[in-house]
Amino acid sequence: MTSDEWYTPREVVKTIIDYLKPNSRVLCPFDTEQSFFVREFESRGFLVQHSHISEGKDFFSLPRPDVDYIISNPPFSRFDEILERLYEWDIPFAMIWNTQRLFDSRFRMQLAEVGGVELLFLYPRITFISGEGKKSVRPNFQSCYWCRGILPQRIMFAFVEEGQCEGQINMFEKENENER
Repeated sequence: MTSDEWYTPREVVKTIIDYLKPNSRVLCPFDTEQSFFVREFESRGFLVQHSHISEGKDFFSLPRPDVDYIISNPPFSRFDEILERLYEWDIPFAMIWNTQRLFDSRFRMQLAEVGGVELLFLYPRITFISGEGKKSVRPNFQSCYWCRGILPQRIMFAFVEEGQCEGQINMFEKENENER
């Protein structure tokens, strides 16, 4: 098991579902069938394809999929390569990412500027699950979904509570409420 093998809790998966068209086709390219991404999407009627390197399905060897969305928690160590491929495929996507490292590379800055980016910031810090099923100590970074072609606004926020998802607040709606 590598340090890149961390699973996303169900509550975090739920934060992105409201932005997807019902019954869409979704690829979860870094997930086994036990993943909360796969299980939650299937339970809500999405047609899910999944792949994982442990099953001999390497993301970088996959042909361009015929799906409506690509959603997952990718290995952070290869995030730039993954983003490059996703932008080339030009399919709406959402990938979990570390907010401290959002734009700490010239490549990501240029990709966001040229290709566009939408960010769904998650609060509080996410407690990920190890490959052995143990909850992590909360990491020292906030997480977000790096998206393209999914969110109605470029910057949004989701409040995630353990055991539930309280809902999402759009940054601009909150600012407008404060002005009234």
